[in-house]
Amino acid sequence: MNIVFFGTPEFAQSFLSALHADSGISVSAIITQPDKPVGRKKVMTAPVTKAFGLGNDIPVYQPETKRDLANLFANELKDISAEAFVVVAYGKIIPQAVLDIPPLGTVNVHPSKLPQYRGPSPLQATIANQDSETAVSIMLIDAEMDHGPILKQIPIQLAKDETVTSLQAKVVGLGAPALIESLKGLADGSITQQEQDHAAATYCKMLSREDARVDWNETAAQIEAKLRAYHPWPGLWTTWNDKRVKFSQGRVTEGMMDAGATRAVEGEIFIGTGGSVFAVKEIQVEGSSKQSVEEALKGQPELGMTTFK
Repeated sequence: MNIVFFGTPEFAQSFLSALHADSGISVSAIITQPDKPVGRKKVMTAPVTKAFGLGNDIPVYQPETKRDLANLFANELKDISAEAFVVVAYGKIIPQAVLDIPPLGTVNVHPSKLPQYRGPSPLQATIANQDSETAVSIMLIDAEMDHGPILKQIPIQLAKDETVTSLQAKVVGLGAPALIESLKGLADGSITQQEQDHAAATYCKMLSREDARVDWNETAAQIEAKLRAYHPWPGLWTTWNDKRVKFSQGRVTEGMMDAGATRAVEGEIFIGTGGSVFAVKEIQVEGSSKQSVEEALKGQPELGMTTFK
């Protein structure tokens, strides 16, 4: 079958690669976001899906606006005759007039147990809320966000130390075959569409840096879960002496201390919370590079006898 793929980051590229490798599917075009400046030197960098397309002789298009996207299908891609569109982390709103073009519809991969966590940050929400199970949902897009009927839903069990990176890998491993099966099921009419329970829907939002700020009145388990959910971005952080302090490793340990209070013990900083104690071995104070607590305490020993805000 003939499809057009919409997607931008590495997560999307993993699904794109699986689709391209399947002998029964032809990726006729890739729609991705424009090149963007990356890093301190603002080097213009292409999305990985663009690089994949160019490396595999697949036409790539990077419309700047919704109007540009609509014009693309009204002109250059008018005769492509795609049976379905596939959207995986494209990152821009696609006009309904475009979504309605393919006869089999527009298929989306959403990494949650829909109708749970509709929205842009389901992986982070799943981990931050300490859920034990999630799913990868293959669905048809309709006019509302993550609202369309489900074609396939594969459950995923979370490990106690699950991170966004490890959960993404599980989603790709189970989701790519499910996506291919769903597309073929749409084509031959063998798949059953299941309406979501809209009354049970929950939502997650676009993350900001402020979402990753520690509330030391939460329990150490909640804080540790957020550390795993928000690494590498936006990164768990607090403030000290009007500077941002980031954490990339941490664990829950027994004990009671005042919320935010610190104590240095054998290469770790122990921090009081609303329940148990949060211990960190690695820290990054604003203006400095990431370093072990042992190294940080050599230059700033007061870190081990202060109160984080």
